[in-house]
Amino acid sequence: MRLRIGRHIAFLINDPALIQFVLVERADAFTKTSLTPATERLIGEALFSSEGEKHDREKRAIQPLFRHERLERLVDTAVAVTEEATSKFQEGEVLDAHEAMADLSLRVALAGVISVRREEEVQHIARVLAGALKAYQRTLNPAGALLDRLPLPTTQLIEDSSQELERIVDEAVAQRKAKPGTFGDVLDLLVQLRFEDGGEPAMSDLELRHEALDLIIGSNETLGLALTWSLHELARSPSAQAQIAAQLSEVLNNRTPKLADTPRLTAARAAFNEALRLHPPAWAFLRRAKAEVQVGGYHVPPGGLILLSPYVTQHDPRFFPEPWVFDLARWEGSVRASRPKLSYFPFGAGPRSCLGEPLATAEGTLILATILRRFALEPAGTKPTKEWALGLNPPGAVPIRIQARS
Repeated sequence: MRLRIGRHIAFLINDPALIQFVLVERADAFTKTSLTPATERLIGEALFSSEGEKHDREKRAIQPLFRHERLERLVDTAVAVTEEATSKFQEGEVLDAHEAMADLSLRVALAGVISVRREEEVQHIARVLAGALKAYQRTLNPAGALLDRLPLPTTQLIEDSSQELERIVDEAVAQRKAKPGTFGDVLDLLVQLRFEDGGEPAMSDLELRHEALDLIIGSNETLGLALTWSLHELARSPSAQAQIAAQLSEVLNNRTPKLADTPRLTAARAAFNEALRLHPPAWAFLRRAKAEVQVGGYHVPPGGLILLSPYVTQHDPRFFPEPWVFDLARWEGSVRASRPKLSYFPFGAGPRSCLGEPLATAEGTLILATILRRFALEPAGTKPTKEWALGLNPPGAVPIRIQARS
């Protein structure tokens, strides 16, 4: 489909083969769209926003962070944080799943990336992060770069919040450079990374700051939304909850879940995947053509935009019959194998795919397992509508009732 976005010609692609062409086969023919100045300030040197040879070199350097032994420590932290947070849930309580999971995901991100768990520190970072993230809301606004230059109250809030975030992370970087290997968190590992061609540090201090902030912001936003919608859908599906609970009883026998359990917790993983299918946190990816390129019979001009939407493709009935239904059976081996590659791509694909996908999936699966091991969920309100922003954010509360599981 050809459409116009502001001054730009854009093409919406919904064919998995063409999605594969853009993201994988001819990824070199496209760049990501540019960030607004305020957003670039936060993550401009991070892997997420870098391009070309710099991106490829950084990706090779960072990949060891996601090996099994590293994932195990991060997942253990996520489960411990979840157990601590859910210990405050009360029998019969109605909670806002969006608020609760946003808070939980931020705690998981802060604990894993910079070892922050003290309540005062968490609350302080949550406040300044909320202010800084208003820069992201301008990223898809055609006038975003102009707004960043205007003396508006929101612009000043973004500036002040960004400065405080930078101070916090720069201090954490300095501590880990002074005593490398002491903290054992992601930032500690990033400080110790070296390029494969010698002893040169893989990242400058500025790159370390940007990478830490990108990991905190990205993992927090993605995991929080995925868990919110997972709980929302599960509360409305007693059969899915029963399937997960039975499997948890068989696999865990009332113990804390571990990374090694994830291959056997197929129902919890299916619930997380299905929530990501229905409500992908990144509802669209944009690519800009470097030069004229032909995509599926269309001539895309230099600077032309390609719009790839997991939300659209993952609701296509050709690939997902009854696409609006939450159905764990979609993730059984033969059913999943029958679908075209990249009919499901919430984490992207190709050279710019999200390196954190294994961690996000493991954390999501085990956090759901930790919650459902102790609690049953019931709906406590109507289904929320969606707000089209950078993620599929519910516009208000997502109420669910918590019941103790017998």
